[in-house]
Amino acid sequence: MLQQVPGFRISRIRSPWQRGGAVCLGGVLLSLLMFAGCGGDAEPAGEQGAAAPADSNPSLSDQVAALAAARQAEADGQDPSASAPTAAPDPPSVAEQTAGTFQLPADATPSQLLEALEKIDRQIQRVATQQTEFDTPEKIQAEIKRLATVKLQAASRLAAMASLPPEMLKLSKRGKLQALSHLVALGDVASTPELKQFAEQLSQSSDPTLAVESRLVMIGFAMEQLQVSNDPQPVVDLVEQLANNAEVLGMPALMTMGQARSGLQQYGYSAAARQVRQQMVRAFEGHPDPNIRAMAEDLASAERFDVLDSLRRDLEQQRTVTPAQWQSEAANLVRRGADLGALRYLSQAALHFEVTGMKEFAKVTYETIRNGFADTEDPELRNEQQIILATHNARQQIIGKTLEVDLPDTTGAPYDYSSLRGKVVLMPFWAAEHPESISVFRLLESIRDKYPNQVALLGVNVDLDEASLIQFEREIRLDWPSLRSPDPLQQGIENPLAMQTGVTSFPFVVLIDQQGKVRKVFLTNVGIEAATEKLLQASTPES
Repeated sequence: MLQQVPGFRISRIRSPWQRGGAVCLGGVLLSLLMFAGCGGDAEPAGEQGAAAPADSNPSLSDQVAALAAARQAEADGQDPSASAPTAAPDPPSVAEQTAGTFQLPADATPSQLLEALEKIDRQIQRVATQQTEFDTPEKIQAEIKRLATVKLQAASRLAAMASLPPEMLKLSKRGKLQALSHLVALGDVASTPELKQFAEQLSQSSDPTLAVESRLVMIGFAMEQLQVSNDPQPVVDLVEQLANNAEVLGMPALMTMGQARSGLQQYGYSAAARQVRQQMVRAFEGHPDPNIRAMAEDLASAERFDVLDSLRRDLEQQRTVTPAQWQSEAANLVRRGADLGALRYLSQAALHFEVTGMKEFAKVTYETIRNGFADTEDPELRNEQQIILATHNARQQIIGKTLEVDLPDTTGAPYDYSSLRGKVVLMPFWAAEHPESISVFRLLESIRDKYPNQVALLGVNVDLDEASLIQFEREIRLDWPSLRSPDPLQQGIENPLAMQTGVTSFPFVVLIDQQGKVRKVFLTNVGIEAATEKLLQASTPES
């Protein structure tokens, strides 16, 4: 049976050489929750760097003003530090990043309300990636719902103010649409009629951003309507309207189009699914962001994966599917087109099988990757195939072996790894560029705090861009060390420890016993605490 892993999301990391299910209303709204913000054009969460500064830190405008003043003083021949304010306190730890202080003053000005919208967006991102005190799904959902309610209040109060500048009025409308979307996505049924009415109203806006974001919501409603009607045309029409505003389309629109195509295919509307695919290709073929353009190409070709998707759904529903059936269809996929899209699909499927303990399905998928792409002459395809196979092999081979650790910490200072001998070590690989990798920190810290004399944390930073690490460490204080290669060509999966352990996705945590041997590799946070406690119990002498 294909198990559902809570929170499992494959987040690929790349080497320095590589830089550059049926849709429903809830799925669309969660896309908005992940990607949208009121402070300007949002970017994908996985592409952002560190979290925004804590509320006690200076605002971005304050920091820019201070930097400008320092540069002006330096240009005038003065000592920039002479007039500088006193040093800011140490950045807060992950546990200290709390959202409990977000409240709206009764007499808030338009500027204060707009600032509140921006802060709430940042805090929702922190809460969603477990960078706050909220460390269970129930607490996280409750806090995001509270923040969304405050956001709705701020947006509504801002919109009701007289003589707002056009840009501020636009941001108030975006804030209201997004806040209602957050609430409905989190199960607030009472907000559904208001969201539907407001989205329909904004869809007629002359502002392309407002029109696009409202139509994303309307696609979710149209897909839900398909469960009681037999007409997919409203979905196709809405997607076409989105494609006509290609200049303002971003990740939320791409994900929504992809979900719509997949959903229409599942419901049996193949012709409508093809029309959505064609609109997706038209909308994103010239997109300025190469990552979004590449993802659009992958999603547009997703119809090739419908048979394998169907087999995976059968596994989820405990229907009989054999490894041989899966391997046969995987081989058919490769025969029809051995390209990057097919390789990445099979790689993600293999990782999921690996994580959920379906060893035979993982084995035959990796065999298909090895044999099906053996004759490729495309250097990029060959390189990615070799990385997939090498990292999988490393994860298998490292179990029971001792890690070779000879890296400094993130400050460049030498680190004595032997000082941890005698303790169980939890080693998370992380990058500020990938919030998914940071979301496991709270769990690991709670295990360490439960067994402070027996468990130690030692991270490995694999940010491709050191600036992301520097920004993160300015804003969040970790009370445990992390290692980082000083060689700029040894970042990402090229990090020596990442190569030894087979890092290819996030989260990624290595469990090391008291003798320094690797006992287990985790590609999700599920099972880490139980495995750690089992290791501790095994080393405790019986009384």
